Amino acid sequence: MNLKTIALIAGLVVIAAAGSWVAYDQTHLRLTAVSPKNHGTTTTTESVRMTFNHDLDPQMATSFTISPYIAGSAVVKKNQFVFTPTFSYQFDTDYTVTLKAPHSTGNLVGKDASVTFKTTYVPVDQQ
Repeated sequence: MNLKTIALIAGLVVIAAAGSWVAYDQTHLRLTAVSPKNHGTTTTTESVRMTFNHDLDPQMATSFTISPYIAGSAVVKKNQFVFTPTFSYQFDTDYTVTLKAPHSTGNLVGKDASVTFKTTYVPVDQQ
């Protein structure tokens, strides 16, 4: 094989792999980002944000748990789920927020999505 043939084959493999990923991304609901970072630390008042690759069904705002429990409000805005505590989280405590079997407006269903974080003191001038 000459160099042009090898380059052509390599290019076709890359195009096929990219096409497969695009097809997968369009047929699967997956978590793409979380804030605060999973197993990270955060202030006692920060909202939890989970971002997905597709818009979520607005009803997902009621399909979550937070442990230990703390009162708060949850909303879905396009492809994001956001939980905001009503009052501050307990200081120096581990929390886990889980979105149960998230599904999109297009009826794609994903695996349970969760984020675990620890609250810590952050001086006001560093927030």
